[in-house]
Amino acid sequence: MNVYPNPFANQFALEYTFNAGDQIVLLDIHGKQVFTETLKSFSESVLIQTNNLSKGMYVLQVNTKQGVLSKKILKMY
Repeated sequence: MNVYPNPFANQFALEYTFNAGDQIVLLDIHGKQVFTETLKSFSESVLIQTNNLSKGMYVLQVNTKQGVLSKKILKMY
């Protein structure tokens, strides 16, 4: 799983080999879910808009049939 840029401002890209049904979840530092998207088709990258998020640390999760991948990301601006 590749996330860039990190730190990010108003958007970031997530590269991964997604399958239909995989879910992208973004949690704030307190564990509150602030974004979720379930993919409807195969994809190798997703662009996520973050204009409505405050500066700070977030945890990005990709939930797949094989398990959960997670990565800490930082919104700086």
